Order: sequence, then C-alpha cells, then structure tokens
Amino acid sequence: MRESHVFFPAGGSRLDAAAQAQIVQLSEVLNISFMRQTCLRLIGHSDSVGGASVNEALSLQRATQVAEVLKARLDDPTRVQEVLGVGEAQPLAGFATTAVENRRVEIWAKTCVR
Repeated sequence: MRESHVFFPAGGSRLDAAAQAQIVQLSEVLNISFMRQTCLRLIGHSDSVGGASVNEALSLQRATQVAEVLKARLDDPTRVQEVLGVGEAQPLAGFATTAVENRRVEIWAKTCVR
C-alpha cells in the first residue's frame, strides 16, 4: 500500500467516495493476519478558518467519520482505540494555516495493548 492522503472540504466532515475507498483499502490491509495486533489512534485536524471551538468540533467530526468506516470493516472494531480532534492547533509545517493539507485525519498505528 502506498502513502495516500484524504483531505476534507473547507468546513466539511463528509468523506467522498474516493476517500472512503482508501479507508476501506487500509482496513483490508489491517485485517491481514500479521496486522491483527495493530491498533489505531485517529487525530482530526482543521484549518484556521473559523473559531477555535468550531474547528475543534469539526476536527473531531472528521476523525469520527474515518473511525466509523474503519470500525465497520475491521475484524475487531475495538482496534480503533482513540478518536481525537485537535482543531487548528497542529498545522502542518510548510503550509499556510488555511491550506487543505490541514483539513485531515492522521492515523497512527501501534501494537495493541489489551
């Protein structure tokens, strides 16, 4: 699987068909036997347009959208262990704070601790 990116429209939290397909592909990889001990932390982000509290809520909605698709496809939905929204607090270096690259969900993988 190659690195891919899913970005959201300004002010939006809906995943388009292409984004959903990428997340489904990720879930298929995560369901391979040697990947079944991988758990996930999803961190939603927003650009700096709008107020901080609105952006924090929006970033959580984005992470929740990704989590819902993953949970529906993973052999064990509890592998999605954290779903967070940090709003505009962690913009990507090298991009304007209003850039599409800041309207994203980061997916962090780690070995499951149960």
